Amino acid sequence: MPLVTIEQAQPRDADQVLALLDEAAAWLRSRGIHQWPERFTGRDDWRAKRIRAYIAAGQTYVVRADTALVACFTLSGADPHFAHGWPDGPDNALYIYRMAVRRTWAGLDLGGRILDWAGARATTLDYRWLRLDCHRDNTALQRYYQARGFELVGTVVSTIDPTGNDNPDAATYTRGSGALYQRPASQIAILTSNNGPTPQASNGLPSTRHPTR
Repeated sequence: MPLVTIEQAQPRDADQVLALLDEAAAWLRSRGIHQWPERFTGRDDWRAKRIRAYIAAGQTYVVRADTALVACFTLSGADPHFAHGWPDGPDNALYIYRMAVRRTWAGLDLGGRILDWAGARATTLDYRWLRLDCHRDNTALQRYYQARGFELVGTVVSTIDPTGNDNPDAATYTRGSGALYQRPASQIAILTSNNGPTPQASNGLPSTRHPTR
């Protein structure tokens, strides 16, 4: 079994992160799930620029099996379009976004171990909750999170400028995401399981609280 580690993504990792997100987006589309855009790269590259910005800010993480990049995710503050939907406000939580696992690693619940690691990270930073927003119609993914201890606490429908610039004159669309899930940051679902690899933290993880999205 290869050594699985989690580390902050570096700018040199951006192309691999974007390729993994594109792979995950294509797989979702092939199953009729329109949770993510068709691609994170392409002519309309504002999404790629945003991902690169998260990496530059130290908010995106990569999971490696030995040296191969097999998963990625982002930890940051609350999405402002959903902030009003959290029952005790948006502040006392760490939020996980854009978690993607390479298809060759499907079935090992690497995602569950990432969630446990993120919860431990939130606890270290004195947050009460680990939170995420999920596509409102993706019931399979919602069941996945529920099976790992997440509770649905609200649903928000948000209409936004798709470029992320909040331009009042831009054409808007209704986001598919908005099912809001949380679990206590201290709750570990499967980290002690012997079934599959448990990621280990590498050096260089941030110690500051209140990351921004």
